[in-house]
Amino acid sequence: MPRPTLRVQAAGARRTFPTAKALAFREQAHLLTHNDLVLFLRPGDFAAHEWRTIRQQIAAVPPPPPSTPASSEEGSIPTAAEGNQLRLTYLRPGLMPAIVRSLQQQRTEGTTVPDTSLLADASHSSGPLAALTAPTLHPPTLLRVLTLLQTFSRTPPPNAPPPPPAPVKGKDAEGPPAVVERLKLLSSLLDQTTAADPDQTTKIANLPPIGVLHAQIVGLLSAPGARITGVVSARASELARTLEGFKLGLEEAAAAPSSSESASA
Repeated sequence: MPRPTLRVQAAGARRTFPTAKALAFREQAHLLTHNDLVLFLRPGDFAAHEWRTIRQQIAAVPPPPPSTPASSEEGSIPTAAEGNQLRLTYLRPGLMPAIVRSLQQQRTEGTTVPDTSLLADASHSSGPLAALTAPTLHPPTLLRVLTLLQTFSRTPPPNAPPPPPAPVKGKDAEGPPAVVERLKLLSSLLDQTTAADPDQTTKIANLPPIGVLHAQIVGLLSAPGARITGVVSARASELARTLEGFKLGLEEAAAAPSSSESASA
C-alpha cells in the first residue's frame, strides 16, 4: 500500500507519513478544525477505571437546549436526543508541530484556520496530551465541563498516601502544599478560530449562551434607534400642534375684518 503524503510545511514541500501516522494526523487535524470547542488537557496518572468514570461523567453532562428546526438542519446546536456530543480523545503530541505548520501554511494561502499561537507551545508537543471536543460552543455546558474536570484534576489517585497535615500557623513559613493537577487545562480553541488560555476559557464559560448574547446585542443596537424615534415623534407632535395653532390664528385674523365690516354696516 503506498504511503499517503500530507503537506505540512512550505508551499510545494511534502512529508511522507506511514499509513497509521497519516491517519492519526488527519484525525487530530480534523478535531481542531471541525469543532467549535476544543479543550487541550494534560492527563496525569489515571487508572483505567478512573478514565471510564471520567468519560461517563462527561457523557452525563446535560446537552445544550434544543434549537429550532431550521438551525438544527444547519448543525448549530445539538438536540437533546443527540446528547451533548462531548468527546474525550487521547492525542499524539508528536504530531502537533506538523499540524501547526500545516495550519500556518493554509493561513498564508488565505484559508480560515484556528489560531496556532498557543498550539505551538512546547506544552502541546511533549508529554501526555488529550482533547475534549464538542461541535458547538455553549458557555453553560463549558462551565459544567470545566467544573467536572477540576473535580477530577484534584482527586488524589487510588492508594495515594494521605496529604501532609496543614502547617501550624507561625511555625511553617512555606505555606500549604501546592495542589497537583492530574487533568490540567492547557488551552482551548473556540469557534474554530480563537485560541484561549485557561483564564480566558473560564471567563468565556461564565458568559450567557450565544443566543442570549445575540439578543442582548440586538437590544443594545436597537435601543438608541427607539429613543431617536421617540424623540422625533414627540417633536413632530409638537410641531403639528404649533402649526395647528398658527392656522387657527390666521383663520381668526382673517375673520376679524369681516366681523367689523358687518357691524359698521
